[in-house]
Amino acid sequence: MKNLLFILLFFPIIGYTNSNDYLLQLSNTNQVVTYLSNNTKKVTFNKQLYKNKLLEKLHVLDVKVPLLDENYIDVTLIEFSVIAPKHKFFIETKKGKIEQFYESNLKSYRIMHKNKSIGVFIVQKNFIIASYKFNDTQFEISEHKGELLLFDVNDCILKNNFSCAVEKKHKKV
Repeated sequence: MKNLLFILLFFPIIGYTNSNDYLLQLSNTNQVVTYLSNNTKKVTFNKQLYKNKLLEKLHVLDVKVPLLDENYIDVTLIEFSVIAPKHKFFIETKKGKIEQFYESNLKSYRIMHKNKSIGVFIVQKNFIIASYKFNDTQFEISEHKGELLLFDVNDCILKNNFSCAVEKKHKKV
């Protein structure tokens, strides 16, 4: 009986996850960018958690990304860059060529779920944009009128969103 009481008292603690552990948190919004209002949610980016992970020099981050039903999926963000880490460029001046190293202020990540790439996650200072597909729904997280929003791309009222722009470029290639 004591064992059962112990399990019942401490079981909720085992299943409890602190919301501070979430990189992205959902809440309701008055701003709607989709035809169906439940296909738009406000997202809060936990900048401190992200900075802490950067300080640890992590290039692979295990995080949870939100879905519109307020559930989250476990994903791995794997950093990538189209530019070499020690990329140099040359500037032609009146005094000759000057060699400079390029350091990007943009961090790009592949969103991996069950060893499959489902999207991209891009961070620049306090600005983020993400696009990912899960269970046949294309999600996007981007800023609109000063608010970070998660929405279903296929139900979007906006004509110019990140996911559509990427898809157009991909079709041209």
